[in-house]
Amino acid sequence: MSDDHPPPRQVTAGAPAPTATQVPWNRVTGLQLEELLHGLLDAMGASGLTWRAGSAAGVTATDGGRDLEAIFDRPSPDGELDRQRWWVESKGRTGTVERGAVQQAVLDASGRSDVDILVIATNSRFSNPTRDWVSEHSRSHPRPLVKLWDRDNLDRLVRKYPTVMARVLPNALPDEERLNLLVTRFEELGEEPTQLDLEFFWERQNWLMEQEPKLLAGAIAMFLYAEGILFPRQRDWWRLLQSADAPDALIKALIRLPSLLDPPLPRPLDMIRVLASAGRMLIACLLLLPSDIGIEMSLNPWRYVIDGEDVADDEQQLRSWQEGALHPVLVFIQSDLLDACSSDCNRVTGDNPHEPDSISTTKLWHMLYGGNSTQEEGVIVIESVHGRCTVGLDVTNGCPLVVSNELSTEEILRGVYAVLQFRRDHPENASEKGESDVRGARITVLSNHGLAYRTARVSG
Repeated sequence: MSDDHPPPRQVTAGAPAPTATQVPWNRVTGLQLEELLHGLLDAMGASGLTWRAGSAAGVTATDGGRDLEAIFDRPSPDGELDRQRWWVESKGRTGTVERGAVQQAVLDASGRSDVDILVIATNSRFSNPTRDWVSEHSRSHPRPLVKLWDRDNLDRLVRKYPTVMARVLPNALPDEERLNLLVTRFEELGEEPTQLDLEFFWERQNWLMEQEPKLLAGAIAMFLYAEGILFPRQRDWWRLLQSADAPDALIKALIRLPSLLDPPLPRPLDMIRVLASAGRMLIACLLLLPSDIGIEMSLNPWRYVIDGEDVADDEQQLRSWQEGALHPVLVFIQSDLLDACSSDCNRVTGDNPHEPDSISTTKLWHMLYGGNSTQEEGVIVIESVHGRCTVGLDVTNGCPLVVSNELSTEEILRGVYAVLQFRRDHPENASEKGESDVRGARITVLSNHGLAYRTARVSG
């Protein structure tokens, strides 16, 4: 490496900042309160958590006709499990909950033999006479046990389970804390951000770009995963990365993200979507980093990770990582770039396997034989062995965007980097596409979004 571009610093993970916030309970709607209670019960370990349709006698119109039922299994001293059935009534109010509503809820629950605990929850407060009435009623009716959760009780619970608040009441959290919680939730549980989260942070691009590189890299990886396999049309998250962010982003793409697949998270991530997120982050990094640093880091990012020396200096482990993590990411990048690069290429004719209008093998067999096909879905790519590469690559052994099983990982990486650099400098078509000479051409079938190849040659 040259002195002008010193090697990137080593990076390591950090914990999100502790939660310290105050929910504006007076602005919480009835529906938000019900959703918040659902999330809190789930976080507290409830099973059999369901919405219960209310009856005219048991639920008032202001409740929206919805209550919650939950099951809690608690260990007893003899090692058995004691099962408790909770019934939760939500009372969204702008003022103090009227005593009559509480009395009706308690009387309705008292008539049920299957309810062990009744929770009446409100974003407001209960009056002292109401609390006195509940205490007096409980003396003669110990079952079900009645709990009154007002805004103070709920505030303590959301502080204990801040991710629930981040999900249901995101505006109650500072932006950085909300983002930290979303990234932590994604990386530890596999929980995706919602469309509301995507829209919220996309509107704050300048703020995102000011965050420290590790948090920004984690956020972009998460958002790209949530966008799915198709190349994002509305939100190009990778553009938020700058040169100083590239080392953290590259390590996130090639080490952290693939590691989330094994062992599986509680909500297992989809492998292809992980590769899509990692591939698009790597593309951004290769465009931001000098060629020597970008390629070296991509081939062995473990040198820049704290405690990564065991892999970095072990040839067998490094090769295993390159084949199991780096190579699939590069193959996805190949298929991502293929459609655009082949648009003005006289050697390659093909379609992007991620695009809905791609010509698939199934469609081809249908066109040829006029019937339904049982062939595996895929994309056909035809590469002529005649003519030169528009980008100027040595394609003696095939185009690096097409050939995967005949080139080394480093050859593919260098080819991808050269294509990216050329296309950045020549955003418009660099040549007029003509007809390809198919004599001796290589025909490749890409299946499973470019992760498997079958190759044949045209004779003559």
